Amino acid sequence: MDRAFDLYEQALRTTNVQKSKGLLEEALTLDPTNLDIRLALLDCEELTEAAYIASLRELVSLGESMLGKSRFKAKPPHFWLDVDTRPYMTVRYQLAEVLFENELFLEASKEYSAMLKLNETDNQGCRYPLALCYIALGRPNDLQNLFDKYPADLTQNCVFAYAYALNRLLCGDHYGFVLGMQAARGQNPYVEKFLTGKRSFPEHLPDGYAPGSLQEAEVFGEMIILALAQYPELWTILVDYLTRAMEPRKKK
Repeated sequence: MDRAFDLYEQALRTTNVQKSKGLLEEALTLDPTNLDIRLALLDCEELTEAAYIASLRELVSLGESMLGKSRFKAKPPHFWLDVDTRPYMTVRYQLAEVLFENELFLEASKEYSAMLKLNETDNQGCRYPLALCYIALGRPNDLQNLFDKYPADLTQNCVFAYAYALNRLLCGDHYGFVLGMQAARGQNPYVEKFLTGKRSFPEHLPDGYAPGSLQEAEVFGEMIILALAQYPELWTILVDYLTRAMEPRKKK
């Protein structure tokens, strides 16, 4: 197992795809049930989005069978605390993320929601893309339940802050939208620059972020845009609001 892990680590550090693939294949022969290795190997393949999603589903099913039904019954809602479950959760998060990127918001919401039930402390941050799924799907009640479950995030995460404001607009509460947008802009002043096109997204997203940081805006900005693509009119209202709000005040 140590040799398999060493090969896996080498593969992750290798920029040559074919060499990385060879290392992973060798590692997999030594540890054939390792989901981390299988996921990394999958990422070396040239697959269509549909084939990639199908392959991820197979890995999720494999992870569930390896963990066993009893593990799922015994561990929730603190699934992540058992380190043996983390490769499975990583693969399932990848599946949810790809579903989201392909605008399959209903399917993505089911994956994120299921992971939250397994791990309420949400070490992976499933609640943030789930909030945007609910925006895209027009499910204000589910979104409010999510806010109620994680109330601190309304002032500590840009997705929750923007989702709250946009939900008010979806519900026809324009005044609530304006108040929510004021709070969202205060929570992270960088998001609006990405949403209005005044700043471009980096080629590679950062690995981490702090609340209110540029990195947070980079991680979540495109996801907000993707969710709002379902509502062209809402998108127009949001951009118009931000454009006006960002204009410098004229001296009297």
